[in-house]
Amino acid sequence: MAIDPVQRIALPTVAQSYVFRKNPNLGNVDELEKTVKVLKQGLYFDLEHFQSAKALPAEFYGEQVWKALRVMLRQNWLAVGHTKDLVKPFDYITLNFAGGLLLVIKDEKGKLHAFKNRCTHEKKILVAPPEYPEKGNLSAVKRLDNNKKILKCFYHGMKFKINDESPLTKYVVDTWGPLVFVLMQDLRNRPEQIELEKNRLQAMLAPLNEITKDMDISSFQTDDEEWNDSLKCHFALFDGNYCDAAHILETHFKTLAKTLVLPEYKCQYFGPASLQTCPVKEETSGIPGGAMAYYFKLPPTAAINIYKQNRDRNIPLPPRAINMDSIDTNIVRPIDRKDTVVTFGFHFPPGWHKLGILKKLLKLFGWDMSLSGKYKASSKRIQYEDRDRCENAQLGVENDLGDDIDNFGHFLKPEILKFAFQKWMVLELEQIVVEAKKG
Repeated sequence: MAIDPVQRIALPTVAQSYVFRKNPNLGNVDELEKTVKVLKQGLYFDLEHFQSAKALPAEFYGEQVWKALRVMLRQNWLAVGHTKDLVKPFDYITLNFAGGLLLVIKDEKGKLHAFKNRCTHEKKILVAPPEYPEKGNLSAVKRLDNNKKILKCFYHGMKFKINDESPLTKYVVDTWGPLVFVLMQDLRNRPEQIELEKNRLQAMLAPLNEITKDMDISSFQTDDEEWNDSLKCHFALFDGNYCDAAHILETHFKTLAKTLVLPEYKCQYFGPASLQTCPVKEETSGIPGGAMAYYFKLPPTAAINIYKQNRDRNIPLPPRAINMDSIDTNIVRPIDRKDTVVTFGFHFPPGWHKLGILKKLLKLFGWDMSLSGKYKASSKRIQYEDRDRCENAQLGVENDLGDDIDNFGHFLKPEILKFAFQKWMVLELEQIVVEAKKG
């Protein structure tokens, strides 16, 4: 896929993609407009000022901006979970996205649905602890009404069919590979709009299809271990770090400099999404022929990292060699203004979990020496660096990059935009103000 590094794919804006509904939760729109102007004045986008540029501090993400960002979340596709948890009829997952309660469930015919997780009667939560875990099967927890495939509210006994005709607020749902995406808009009577929104999502995910077209990701096995990391910071602080095009160079320079060929680090943009690429050294990765690292960020909630073994060097592989491709997925879930949960999923080709007898014994003592175990341990170490950086920012503690700026600064290229996520976020907030003022 030959795409110029600085090319931007024209995608519908939030306002163009559906009819904006005035949201009473926005609060004082004039105050929001003032805040957005202040936010905009605090941004730096040119490399000329790179060393003196600062990320937006935590105090900018006050109550007014939080209200607007909650509206923004509902206007964008959100990664919400993994397809491995939605295999059998009546498998479900429930989530809290910044106060928006979500129920994703598979019906008896195998179709995926996303509903607002509240009864239409008294607005009670339909699928909630302690009656339910956050994911499972409705039949297993006996919340289907006498096995009639009807969801029953435990409060007043209201019953709801799990299909397209359900009176519950219904959202748009789609998938890519191991991920489930939801757009928290009820468009059931607007099929043309649903198609437009799904096309918008797939257009942003198109680079992933190109990368994985020869990887047979349908055969990948999603690891049973799903790691949830709780961060004491605003989700936009995390996204501002994680979705930044200079993220790898800034935050993980010391960790990844030995593994990645940093002079070949590049970044491309696809609407709000970005794709960072860098070759992986053969001598430090242990991958015959080396590999390419792809870091794909789709704000506000999805990151997909792919390590793909080089296929164009005709390197002979040893007998019974294991496919060294891998994917890990990160789902960013805002809980409230100062709490964010990041869910990590790991997806491997067949063979990554294989262990010899000695390795199995070591695993009994907590040492997982399989390829998947080593990969997950490395991923967690890197995530701790992200967490420390973002929690420090929430507390107002400046992250000291020390001599790293001198080390990684010369790897930055003109197409690598600083604070690209923050710029996108401010443009989204500006659009919300414009549409709200139209009434």
